[in-house]
Amino acid sequence: MLDEMIKNLEDKTTKKKEDKKAIKFVKDNLEFIKELINPPNHHFKEGTDPPKKLTHYKSFLYEIVSNKRNGIDVDKMDYFARDCYHLGIASNFNFRRFFKFARVCLCEEEMQICMRDKEVGNMYELYHTRNNIHWKACQHKVTSAIDTMIVDAFIKADGVLKISDSLLDVKEHTKLTDGIYQKILHLDVKEELDARDKENLIEAQKILQRIERRELYTCVCEIYFTEKGHKPITQVNQEALAKELGEDIETKIMERTYGMKGVDPIEQINFYTKRKPNETGKLKRRNVSQLLPNVFIEKVLHIY
Repeated sequence: MLDEMIKNLEDKTTKKKEDKKAIKFVKDNLEFIKELINPPNHHFKEGTDPPKKLTHYKSFLYEIVSNKRNGIDVDKMDYFARDCYHLGIASNFNFRRFFKFARVCLCEEEMQICMRDKEVGNMYELYHTRNNIHWKACQHKVTSAIDTMIVDAFIKADGVLKISDSLLDVKEHTKLTDGIYQKILHLDVKEELDARDKENLIEAQKILQRIERRELYTCVCEIYFTEKGHKPITQVNQEALAKELGEDIETKIMERTYGMKGVDPIEQINFYTKRKPNETGKLKRRNVSQLLPNVFIEKVLHIY
């Protein structure tokens, strides 16, 4: 889908024949732009050649937009500032200090974005902020309930609005804005509709009307567990549980992490010191703090 979306932007740009500079820029840099958004995995494996577009001394450019090495990138900094502001969630991560102390250094035979050792606490705040946003907003049980209801409504309305077509057609995908919610909610149920489509559309509208009235699906169970407890939890027998509760149910498993699955993300960052700004290395946990978390991933089971 990414390739198709970029291609669609390219087509729109090249149609403006009078803007020759824009056309040349897109043609010369299109592949590089795509690699910045989705860096090639082999770039971060030891013993492999650098990507075709960049030599090793510019490899740090792949860590700016979407950083697969340690997850510190401008994409996160952007949504941290925006989401925390609108949600009223405090963020202790200071991106201005990050920019002040970030330094490109040669380590592991390539140029990487490294951080001053004294800023390790600020780095932990970045990952903590991410987890906090997911815990209090993105993966909150109420948010998850509304997500489930919207999906149910979209599936019901698909026969009339053909929403699923946007999965394969990039032009249709760009039309799939937030307005689709209001469109379903206020769409006239026409007589000429097929009986099944008419019934499904009415059901879709009822679901969205419930959201508007705040009559949400009820979360009857919320269980926290670690990676080791993942297998038995996913084997929840939905049919048996539904029979016991006397209701239709939906189970969802949320994964909350510090951004690097179950790994301590700080282990993926190279630091430099004031005395030796051109020499980098990892920081040992015992030299950082005794109050650091020991677990960096948890899963949550929601039953609605």
